[in-house]
Amino acid sequence: MKTDFEATKFITGMRGWSAMAVLLIHYGSYLREYGTIFNSIIDSGKYGVQFFFLISGFTICMSIDRNWYGFRTYIIKRCFRVLPMYYLVCIICFAIGGIPYYLHLFNVENDIYSLFLHLTLLNYFDVRYVNNLIGVEWSIPVEFIFYLIVPGIWFILKKGKFIHFFLLPMSLCITLFGSIVLVKTGVYSNDFFTFRKLWSIESHALIFSLGVFCYFHFEKLRNLVSKYQFALPISIFTTFSYIIFIESHSSLAINLLFTIVFIACISRHKLCRIIFENKLIFKTGEISYSIYLLHYPILILLKPWIQNNFILSISGLILCWLTSFVSYILIEKPAMAYGKNFAHRISIQNINKRS
Repeated sequence: MKTDFEATKFITGMRGWSAMAVLLIHYGSYLREYGTIFNSIIDSGKYGVQFFFLISGFTICMSIDRNWYGFRTYIIKRCFRVLPMYYLVCIICFAIGGIPYYLHLFNVENDIYSLFLHLTLLNYFDVRYVNNLIGVEWSIPVEFIFYLIVPGIWFILKKGKFIHFFLLPMSLCITLFGSIVLVKTGVYSNDFFTFRKLWSIESHALIFSLGVFCYFHFEKLRNLVSKYQFALPISIFTTFSYIIFIESHSSLAINLLFTIVFIACISRHKLCRIIFENKLIFKTGEISYSIYLLHYPILILLKPWIQNNFILSISGLILCWLTSFVSYILIEKPAMAYGKNFAHRISIQNINKRS
């Protein structure tokens, strides 16, 4: 099942809203003084990364379906998509001293060992260094682990019709089993356990698998939701209400609600195009990766100079959007183009060797 760009254009807008959610939790502190509703809205920003994982599950499958020339070319393109900007921000943040909060929390230094772990993505295996350099980098190694796993899942799922339905129960079992093992074995102290669980692959296996599931059933889901145009406004309203007005959130419920919103958008209802395909949010979606990596270090740099929280937030947002736009043009796009060309040359070489 190969999807065209127009059919999935809303996904870029979803990335934009996900980036805005992550910005909200770090830049919206000045709103907390206005009451519990605003606190809930700001806290909901933490789910932006969940939405990113859902989208990634879908788009990685789409990438494999459209352009599969072997695992090597696939992983080369993934590396050139993610690593150049990530490496640049890692080096900049290392130079400015890392993220003080996590350095103090885990009692570690901003040293060469920390930088080495980040550049090799081995920081995933030591919770003390998972998030101490950029402040949001924990998701990068998690994403890469999924990059390595998805091609195998893809070809397994292509083998049969009914095996698709084992994907979600399997992912749920991984999520539960991983959590139980970490608790029972006491691999990490109680102080670190919450962070280890939050930043682990087992905590996000289900939402990623839901993205994979949506891709494999894209046409069926599109036919289904096209008959129910009211699905999108109801799903958005339900999700927003649950996050804002329910104090204790179930991870399973959040994952399912996000998936329902995603499915409802497949029909590309007029409301979907207004919310997810307008020019501003679409452009934000294009530069969302740079926004994600740059926003927290920018906030850390501005804090000593700007004491007013409102001015800090507005200044940070403007600076973050502008620097992200520039980095997308100068770093992300050229790196993606080079990675695509490099992978293409390798695929041609492989074809020539076989012939």
